[in-house]
Amino acid sequence: MTGEKPGEFDHLDTEKPESLKDLVNSLISMIKALYNLAPAAILVGLILASLLIWVSLQFAEIMMGIIIIIVLGVSLFIYGKTNDYGEASLALVAGLLTAFTVEWTQYLFVLFTVTWVGFSAFAALLQSVKLAAEAEDIYRQAAISIDSTRTKEIEKQLREITKTNTLRTLGPIEEAKVMLILAFHKLPLEFMGYTLKSIEMLTAVTKLDYETITLFHSDLYKMLGPVSQTKYHLKIDQVFKILRDTPTSPNEFFEAFKKTRRLAISEEIDADEYFKLLRYGLEKGHTPDDIYEYIANNIEQN
Repeated sequence: MTGEKPGEFDHLDTEKPESLKDLVNSLISMIKALYNLAPAAILVGLILASLLIWVSLQFAEIMMGIIIIIVLGVSLFIYGKTNDYGEASLALVAGLLTAFTVEWTQYLFVLFTVTWVGFSAFAALLQSVKLAAEAEDIYRQAAISIDSTRTKEIEKQLREITKTNTLRTLGPIEEAKVMLILAFHKLPLEFMGYTLKSIEMLTAVTKLDYETITLFHSDLYKMLGPVSQTKYHLKIDQVFKILRDTPTSPNEFFEAFKKTRRLAISEEIDADEYFKLLRYGLEKGHTPDDIYEYIANNIEQN
């Protein structure tokens, strides 16, 4: 990572459409999280949704009721994706006005539903194809970076690493990008499985972006030098404990690391001494902007 520039991996963060499976998984995860935080609110929401569906079907013709449910569902989906109430409300109003101004015959209803379902199915299929093509390109790029003479073999190994990952807090494209960053920074292939799990866990706990956490792991390996997997795994666990015990936010901790990474990966200080000074400095109230001077001064004293 020596000589890195701000935004070095900005091209990896462009937003891409999610597959239907990802959307469903995200929706399920969101509902579970909301239920854990406010079970009463979720129950009220489900009751309200059931009531709306019942009213739509009771006080309107069956075809009109189904159309209203579709319009409502699409509007809620738009709100969930954009978090823009105004845009979702406009979509709802436009859909309802259109539904109310059309005289729905059986022919029109079948034509509408078949067209809508067909469009949704083909859109989901095209998104899945695009995501698969993008993931394949990322894995191939990572494999070439590791060893251009064994591209297909390494690409298969990288895919197996992500498939066997049980956490899956990152999306499939984000996991592929993690593999690519680790490959760029020459982390050994046999280290990547545990590292991916560690990155996903730390990303979920700290709520920081996966690129920051991934670059931290690659720097940690550089600090240790050529080591066994056991020692590398142990050091990751030790750093997690330091992060939990340090009286500061994860954002400040990793910002302090970024400010002092030149010292961290130099031969002036070993990893244990560096993290001890980093923790002590933050405990004494040093900010990420002045922690470099604190660590450098203490190195000179030792």
